[in-house]
Amino acid sequence: MEKRAAYRTRSYCVVAAIGCVVAVVQLAWYGVLSFRTVGFRFAGLAYLLVAIVALYGATYFFRKAMMFDREAKRSVLPETRAEPDFSALGDGSEQWKKLEDVR
Repeated sequence: MEKRAAYRTRSYCVVAAIGCVVAVVQLAWYGVLSFRTVGFRFAGLAYLLVAIVALYGATYFFRKAMMFDREAKRSVLPETRAEPDFSALGDGSEQWKKLEDVR
């Protein structure tokens, strides 16, 4: 259940990161066009400042996606440090005795 939630959240973060990257490209393009057509005005600067914020959002969501990916791939079971104890197990000979008792 936790793995599915981690994969789902990772997918949402990837979509958000891609959306931020698209916003960065679009806002940078609008900023450059604004500087070329109108000159150095507040609108062009605002486009570039919001593009910087969107770039921060893209890196934030990308890092979150990587974190959720590592969490989903992590094993739920803890690592064991001791060798397994097979002393309580039999060698299988008692199974033959049980089969003989069935007759």
